[in-house]
Amino acid sequence: MRASITLLSTLFLTLTFTGPALAGGHPAERTNSSDTTPPQPCTPQTVSPFRQEEIFYTLVDTLYVARTVSEAYTHFVEDFINHNPATVDGIASSFALVEPLFTNSNTAVKVQILHQAFVAPYGWVHYRIDGFNPEPTAVVDVFRFDGSCVVEHWDIIQERPVNSTSSHPLF
Repeated sequence: MRASITLLSTLFLTLTFTGPALAGGHPAERTNSSDTTPPQPCTPQTVSPFRQEEIFYTLVDTLYVARTVSEAYTHFVEDFINHNPATVDGIASSFALVEPLFTNSNTAVKVQILHQAFVAPYGWVHYRIDGFNPEPTAVVDVFRFDGSCVVEHWDIIQERPVNSTSSHPLF
């Protein structure tokens, strides 16, 4: 795996396990994205599938649109399972990688959400990222919820090849 793909995978695994504070056990102790200390983790509480969907879309907006990484991470349990081979489980390692690269103040990195959906207890978001690798990169992040919190994350990352055999666009 190329180093840029490995670093990007690590970055996005970290990012995907964050979220803004919501009612129901999601503490919002930090909103300053320049703070490099991970936020307080989410404590799972029983919620309806409808509420899980609301939390998922809030997470997506906070992480990928507003890019307030510390708020986004309040939706993750402390020891969430991260399936990216370039990082370890949990908030601390993921946050340390993602926060400086994906924070709102890093204007070199551009994110465009292409698709998103939620079917309890899973949500996924497909997006384009520019400014991290030499070529635009497609990413799909998948989150699994336990009640009100994200407990597991997967990602699929593909940088657009310079000379593609396929005539179909990546995005």
